[in-house]
Parts: sequence; structure tokens; C-alpha cells
Amino acid sequence: MVPILCLYPVKRAAASSIRCTRAMACTDSASEVAISSTSTEPTAADACEHSSSLSGASAPSRSGGVVLSGRAAAMLLPMEVWWTCVAGLIYMGKWAWWEIYFAQWCADEFGASVPTASLYIACIAAAFGCGVPLAGSLGDRLGARRLDLMAGSIVGLVGLYLFMGPWQLAAYDLPLRQALFFVYLAGDGLVCCLIEPQLLPHMLNLAESKRDAGEYLTNLVTALGQSAMNLGQIAGPFVAVPIVSASGFRGALTAWAFPLALVVAWAGVLLCSRACRVAKATAPKRLVDEAEAPS
Repeated sequence: MVPILCLYPVKRAAASSIRCTRAMACTDSASEVAISSTSTEPTAADACEHSSSLSGASAPSRSGGVVLSGRAAAMLLPMEVWWTCVAGLIYMGKWAWWEIYFAQWCADEFGASVPTASLYIACIAAAFGCGVPLAGSLGDRLGARRLDLMAGSIVGLVGLYLFMGPWQLAAYDLPLRQALFFVYLAGDGLVCCLIEPQLLPHMLNLAESKRDAGEYLTNLVTALGQSAMNLGQIAGPFVAVPIVSASGFRGALTAWAFPLALVVAWAGVLLCSRACRVAKATAPKRLVDEAEAPS
């Protein structure tokens, strides 16, 4: 009996140690699986993504989006993005040469000094600054319809610049032209504040509306818009130099109205195209509703 009593606890200890060993093995294997799932070593998906990026094709990302090459991303951009780039280029080009020649125009035509011309610039800046918050709020309300607001505002600029043309020198005397000059300052500032705050937000809204939009596409749209406006600030003075030399400041305003008019015509085509797409999309539903309506 003594050996049996002595061996029984030994067998129990051996069995418990076996169960403990198995539990530790399961824990180790589970921890190995967790470590391997969070490992930073390259996987097959990473290799596929890397090879696809080298070949210029699109590849699925870990977040479920799509990484697009530059050409594919450019093909995804709506035509309204390119319209906004061109409109921003022409718009910023005008302000680039306007700031250079404005003081000289005030001195030559109205006999204003440099401090007085600076006050005139402050007037238009004040009109712009007061209208920007309201214009930004209006653009947020319009959302995808910012194109309508910008196109209508550019129509106002075209009319204003044609009205301020060189023909006023022969048609109106100096006091009347000076009164109209202040009307021009207020009009230019208020109308432009409806355009400039909408340029980049409209482009970003268009990029985000794409089904395959991602960070790459959003960054591309931002870069395009900013590059177009910077290019306008660089090229505007060079384009305006021969125009101002030939026909003066008023002639340059009139000349700038023509490319803006082309931008308005392009916007009209885009708006008509959008209306046609909306009509085609809603036509089947409308026909079904008419068929189901009681006679």
C-alpha cells in the first residue's frame, strides 16, 4: 500500500503538468498567430501593390480604396475641374496686372496721388473682404451648384469690364467718369468675392464626388487648382503689357472680358450637359410614376 499511495500523487502531478503544458502550447501558438497577423514583413498583397505601382496601373490599397496613376486620375476628373482651372487662371491673371497698373491709371486719368490711389485699392479690398464670408456661406449652401454661382458672377464681370472700356473717355466728362469709377470699384470687389472663394472648394467637391476618389485624387485636384492660379499671376502681367501700352488700363479691362466670355460659354455647355444627364437619370422614374398614377 505504501508504494501505491506514494505513486498516486505522482501520477496526478504528471497529468496536471501535461494539461498545463498543452495550455501553454495553445497560448504560445495563439500569440504567434497574433504576432504574424501584425507583422510588418511584406506580404503577397504588398508585392502585388508594389508591382502594380511600378507598372503605372491601379492597385487596391489596404484601406479598400484605389491607388491611381497620374494619367488614370486625370481621366477620372470631371470636365468642371478643368473649367475651374481655366477660370482661376484668367481670374488671377487679371488681378496680377491690375495691381501693377491701377495706381498709374488713377494718376493719369483722375490726377490722383499715390496715397489716394492706395485708398481706392483699400475701398475695393474692403468690399471684397465684407462679401467673402457671405459668399463662402452661400457656396456651402449651393454645394455642387457652385458652378452656377461662378458662371453668373463672371457674366457680371464681363458686363462691368466692357462698360468701363475706353469708349467712356469720349462719351463722358471727368466728373461723371469719376463717379462711375467708384461704382466700378464696388462692383468689381463684390462680384469677385462671389468667385474666388468658390474655386478650390468646387474642385474638391467634384473630386470627392467620384466613386474611386481617394487622397491621391484630392491632392491632384488641389495641386491643379493652385498651379493654375499661380500661373495666372505669373502670365497675367506679361499678357497685359502690350495691351496697356496700346489702349491703356481701360483697354486691358475690355480685352480681359473676352476670355471671360468664353469661360461663360463653356460653363453654359457644362450646365446644359448636366441638365441632360439629370433628365436622363430621372426619366425612367418619372415614366413609372406616371404609369402607376391613377387615371
